[in-house]
Amino acid sequence: MIFTFLSYSGKVGKTSLTAQFQSMYYPTLVIKAVESINLTAAKFGCEVDTITGDDFGGWFDSALDTEDGIIDIGASNIENFLIGMVGYKRSHKIIDRYIVPTVNGEIEKEETIRTINKLHGIGIPSDSIFIIPNKVVKNPEKEFKELFNYANIEKRCTITKDAVVYKNDLFDLLSTEGITIRKVLDDKTDYEQMLKDSRGRDMSERQGIVSRLKMQMLAESVVENLSKVFDVIGATGNGR
Repeated sequence: MIFTFLSYSGKVGKTSLTAQFQSMYYPTLVIKAVESINLTAAKFGCEVDTITGDDFGGWFDSALDTEDGIIDIGASNIENFLIGMVGYKRSHKIIDRYIVPTVNGEIEKEETIRTINKLHGIGIPSDSIFIIPNKVVKNPEKEFKELFNYANIEKRCTITKDAVVYKNDLFDLLSTEGITIRKVLDDKTDYEQMLKDSRGRDMSERQGIVSRLKMQMLAESVVENLSKVFDVIGATGNGR
């Protein structure tokens, strides 16, 4: 399957989710980043091949021979990429899932609806488009009421309380460290013991140990959360 993470809005956690998705389900895949300005999933240590939105033809050529793929389309490049898709009639069928992350902000919600309407206008079926509320604090149906109502009325996409990403300090730590959750899971170091052994040392020396211990402690709940999200969108990779 080919999965595309996209939105007209920036700063919604799209690239972070792309990186975690790749690391959990398809760790051997190279992420295709459609980007010209912002950072890509390479910041998390993922292997990335970068193109620009106006090179749709080049992407199309490579996608024809792709069984599984992950695409991260930057907000600055989405318009040109979708223009290319319109030019290549029926090319949208190559992509199996269109994933639109969003956060609880008025502008971000408006841009989410704009993204869905654009995808619908191209002819992409509603069961291929997923809104993923990100940084949910407690109640997704209340925090993202406008989007749940929109999806229920327009029937152009899928949004469910079972596929939301809850706010968690781990995501900031992963971004700071420049790693994916897979690396945290694979790290079997006993940081609790290391912390005990480092007592009496300067805190600046211990900070790295503290950070890694926090990530290990937070990872289990985040993996449980993300697994529910990615199962809803149909991830079948064997990376887990």
